[in-house]
Amino acid sequence: MKAKQLLHEYLQRKVKMKIVHIVNRFVPDAGNQINLLAKYERRNSHEVTIITPDLKYSHQAFIKFYGIDNIKQRDSQFCQNTKVKIIRLNILKYLSGRAVFKKEIFKIVEDEKPDILFIHGNDTMIAMQYLLRINKLNYPILLDSHMVDVASKNKCRELFRFFYRKVFAPIINRNEIPVIRIQESDYVQKRLGIQASNAPFISVGSDPELFYPNESIRNKFRLKYNIDMKAYVVLYAGKLDENKGGMFLAKALMERLNTSKDVVFLIVGNTSEEYGERIEDMFRKSENRILRFETQKYINLPQFYQSADLVIYPKQCSLSFYDAQACGLPVLFENIDVNKARTRYGTAEVFEPDNLQDFRRILAEMINLPADKYRIISKKAIEYIKDQYSYEKLSIQYLQIMKEVIDKYQTRRR
Repeated sequence: MKAKQLLHEYLQRKVKMKIVHIVNRFVPDAGNQINLLAKYERRNSHEVTIITPDLKYSHQAFIKFYGIDNIKQRDSQFCQNTKVKIIRLNILKYLSGRAVFKKEIFKIVEDEKPDILFIHGNDTMIAMQYLLRINKLNYPILLDSHMVDVASKNKCRELFRFFYRKVFAPIINRNEIPVIRIQESDYVQKRLGIQASNAPFISVGSDPELFYPNESIRNKFRLKYNIDMKAYVVLYAGKLDENKGGMFLAKALMERLNTSKDVVFLIVGNTSEEYGERIEDMFRKSENRILRFETQKYINLPQFYQSADLVIYPKQCSLSFYDAQACGLPVLFENIDVNKARTRYGTAEVFEPDNLQDFRRILAEMINLPADKYRIISKKAIEYIKDQYSYEKLSIQYLQIMKEVIDKYQTRRR
C-alpha cells in the first residue's frame, strides 16, 4: 500500500497511544531505527517511552564505536529535542549479544501502562520472556526482526533456531503477533517458523530533516578539507571491523584506481586493536588520497554525505544506504540478497563478495560515469527515498500496525 494512502487512512482514525519500546541498546545520538521511529511517533502526538539497559554493560567494541561519555547529558538532550522518555536499567549481563534484564523490568513496564509494548528483536531474551507470559499481559505486544542470514554467525544458531521454532513461533502464530521485518529477507519465516501472515515488511529509511542534498554544505566542507570542487569524492562511513570488511576496503584502496578523475576517499569510522592498526597502516600507504575521520555523531554525519559523490560498503548491508540515497548518492555494495533487492531502482550497483578485482572494476566504472547519466541516477535516488523511505512516512506504517494490533487485542478481550 502506498505511503500516501496509509497516511490518509491513519489520519482518518488517529487515536493517541501510549507506546513503550524495549530495546537491547540505545544510543541517543545515533541514527538507528529506534531513534527515528520514536521521534516521529512523538511528532504524531503519541506518548513514547524507551526502556533500555545502561550502556556501561555493552561490550568494548560497541563502547569504542559509539562512546558512552556524558551519556546522561546526551539522553537528556534527546528527550528535550524529541519529548521521548528514556528509562535506563541495570541488567544482569549480555548473553550472546542479548540483554538479560532483571525482573524489575516487568513492573516498570506495567507502571508505564502501555497501550502497546514494542520489543525490538523478536529473538532477544526479553522478547522470549514476554512471549511466555503473553496470556497474563494487560496490553498487546509487537515485535520486529533485524536479522538476516548473512549476519547470523553464532555457532549454536541451528540449535537456537530449532528451539525457537518449537517454543516461540507457535505462540507468535497462534496469537497473530506481528514480527515486523526491517530487512527484505525471509529469515524469520525460513529459519524461525513464523508464518508469512505474521511477518509484515517495513523497510528502514532516512530522516528527511537531516539527509538531503545541500550545495552550500558541500562547498564549505570541501574548502575546509582542501578538496577541489571538481574532485570525485567517495565515502565510507561505518565500522572498520572484520564483519564490515575493513581489511577488504584497505586492500582495495592500496593501488590507484583506473580513472583520470581526481578521486578523494573519505573514510569515517574507528578501528581497534591489531586488526585496526593494520588497516590504518594500509590507508597511510595507499596510492589514493584518503582522508580519515573518527566515528561521528549522527547529527554530524549529513555533511559527509552531502560532500560526497558515491558511497561504498565493502561487506554486508548498511542502514545508511538510505541516507546516502536521500542525498542523491549512488551506492556500491556486495552482492547479497538484501543489497541486490536495493538495486532494483537503478541507483546502486553490486560487486561479487570478497572479490577485490570486481570491487575495484565496478568502483572505477561508477567514478567514470558520464555527468548526464550520474545526474539521472542522483535524481532518481532522491525521489524514491522521498516517496517510500522517509521515516516521516515509514512511522505511519508502524502506527497503522500498532492500531490494528490494539484493535484486535481489545476485540478478543470483549
